[in-house]
Amino acid sequence: GLPAGFDDDYRDKNGLTSGDADFIPPCYTDQFQDSAGRHPGEDGFVPPSHGPVQADPLGPGGYDQNYRDANFRKPGETGFIPPLAAKVGRTAEEMAVQLPIGYDDKFRDAGGRTVADEGFVSPCEAQRTPAAQQVSSTLVVKLLSASPGQQEMGSDLDAKHFYVAMQLGSIRRTSSVKHSTEKPEWNETFKFENPDLDSQTLDISLYGQRVSGDLAL
Repeated sequence: GLPAGFDDDYRDKNGLTSGDADFIPPCYTDQFQDSAGRHPGEDGFVPPSHGPVQADPLGPGGYDQNYRDANFRKPGETGFIPPLAAKVGRTAEEMAVQLPIGYDDKFRDAGGRTVADEGFVSPCEAQRTPAAQQVSSTLVVKLLSASPGQQEMGSDLDAKHFYVAMQLGSIRRTSSVKHSTEKPEWNETFKFENPDLDSQTLDISLYGQRVSGDLAL
């Protein structure tokens, strides 16, 4: 894992790395110091800014969405320990009971608003990815050719006609049929949108056509 939440290759908005002066980390813990030497939770602490404008100073106990507690939990997560709670030794187990929403009234959203302000965006809402920006993935399968042996083909196939079927979960894709050949070639591409490869397996089967019904080879 990455205890600090980033590695040596990370570069901030100014192109600086963690070894450079004035480096701006993507997130920060209670060990971070602003330019005046203040730590998170102290009155006047200025959190690191990733935008073109410097962030405003925060009041006592203040923190934003980039703060991480000693367990590297972020605001909105169960067991998150805000700065003031950390100072008095609260544990993650205690905070899970006392603060089930994962943040207190010292949290400030990206607009500098607290939970009492109109337009406040909770850390849970901020962490949700808008539908239009959700990451999508596509599994692309290129079907080239097949070389079924005489034993696999059998003697009852109709003039050696072949096709391929692919099954991923409930999605099925079927190739075109290649006729009168012992070495069918397709060069066809098939796509499966947003596959769940953690729980699904892509099954690929070669079929030979015959009068009595297709035969899986």
